[in-house]
Amino acid sequence: MIEQDPNARFEKAIFKLLRSFNYIDLNIGLLIASIPGPLPRDEIVKKLSSKSFDKKMKWFKSLLKEDPLHLYIGKKGVSEFEEWFLQAHEVRELRNRYVHATWNFYPMRKGSPVSISSPEWMKHILGDELEEAMSLDELESKAARVEMVFRDFNQLRKKYNV
Repeated sequence: MIEQDPNARFEKAIFKLLRSFNYIDLNIGLLIASIPGPLPRDEIVKKLSSKSFDKKMKWFKSLLKEDPLHLYIGKKGVSEFEEWFLQAHEVRELRNRYVHATWNFYPMRKGSPVSISSPEWMKHILGDELEEAMSLDELESKAARVEMVFRDFNQLRKKYNV
């Protein structure tokens, strides 16, 4: 059933977007912590605690090129994870844009009731587009995109048993 209350749709979409991204971040860390290597797991966990999402992604990318992970998942697995990284990078940019924005929701405004704006000092992080307006359908679509990237990552983990 499609949620009819515009406020509930707005809040649900924001929640889905943030939750899905957090699941991506969490599962990248869990994957890194589970790969056997020269460091004990407790040291890996300690290193993970101080890393941003971007740094965890770079760490995971480097692990794809090393044994034992490289040998375990093979060239095809490495290639599929590298393709997934492109999607993850896109949703990271989306998440950053929305987390650092001020949200406004005007349910009575037709067409684009959702708007976000960011202060000018965020330009170096977010790019030139500091304001954006969209429909609830567009916001829900963006949230579904982040959720799909999380699901794709889980499918890859299951496929390659990592």
